[in-house]
Amino acid sequence: MLPFYEVQEHRIKMGPLRPSFYFPAHLHVECEMIWVRRGYMRMRADEIAYTIGEGEVFLIAPNEVHAYDSSSADVEGRLLMFHPEEVGAIPWNLLRTRPRHPLIAAQKVPERLWQALDWLEEERNENCEQAMRSLLTLMMGKLYPLTQPEATQVSQEQDLIRRALTRIHETYQEDLAQEDLAHELGVTHWYLSHLFNSHLKMGYRTYVNALRVEQAKRLLVSTDMPITEIVYQCGFNSQSCFNRAFRSWFHTTPRAMREEEKKAKNF
Repeated sequence: MLPFYEVQEHRIKMGPLRPSFYFPAHLHVECEMIWVRRGYMRMRADEIAYTIGEGEVFLIAPNEVHAYDSSSADVEGRLLMFHPEEVGAIPWNLLRTRPRHPLIAAQKVPERLWQALDWLEEERNENCEQAMRSLLTLMMGKLYPLTQPEATQVSQEQDLIRRALTRIHETYQEDLAQEDLAHELGVTHWYLSHLFNSHLKMGYRTYVNALRVEQAKRLLVSTDMPITEIVYQCGFNSQSCFNRAFRSWFHTTPRAMREEEKKAKNF
C-alpha cells in the first residue's frame, strides 16, 4: 500500500485504541507505542504482519512505514506518539536505532505501564512538559531494551525521499509541479524522478494521484461526505479524473466501495 508522510501538530500525542481501527501505510519522525490491554490489534510494519495481543506492547521506530489493518470489537488500550527529542538520557539514539523485535510479550511488560500512561495523560492535560519528558524517559528506559535495538543509518536518498513525501503530503490538494518540488529540495527534476522510481516504484504524478485516492478512500469509508465534495477536497479537478484514478488504483468505483463498506459494517 502507498505510504504517506504524516506530519504531527504536537510533539506528544496519545489516545485510546478503538474497535475497527484502520489507518493506511504511513511514516513519521515520531516514535509510536501501542499497548493492548484487552482484545487484539492487527497491523503491518515494514511489510511484516503482526497481531498485538492482550497485554502486549509494540514499538515503532521513527520513519518506519506501518499501517493498522483492524482490531477486535472489545479492544482496549493506548496509542502514544512522541518526538524522539522528548526522551531524555537513555543509552540509545532513537533516530539512529530501531527495534529488532518490536513486539514485546505480555509477561515482559512492566506491570505499572498502564498507571504510567494514565499519569502521562494527566500531565499532558496540565501542560507539564518536564513531567511528560520524565515519564517518557522512564517508560522507554524500561521498554526499549526489551526490543533489542539495532543501529540504523539514514542515507542521503532516504532523507530526500522523506522530505519530498512530507512536502507532497502538505500540498497534495494543490498542484505542485515536480520541477517546483525538485527546486525546493535543491535537486534536479531528473534526480527526483529517479528517487521516486527507485524507492517507491512509481513516478511523481502517479504517487500524487495515488495519495489523493488513498485520502479519498478514508473519507468515503469514515464519513458521509458527498462524493462531489471529496473530489475537490482531495485535489482533483473533475469528477471524471477522480473516477478514473480511483478505479485504476482500487479496481472499483467510489460509490461501490462506500456501499460495500456500509454492508460490511452492518453485517
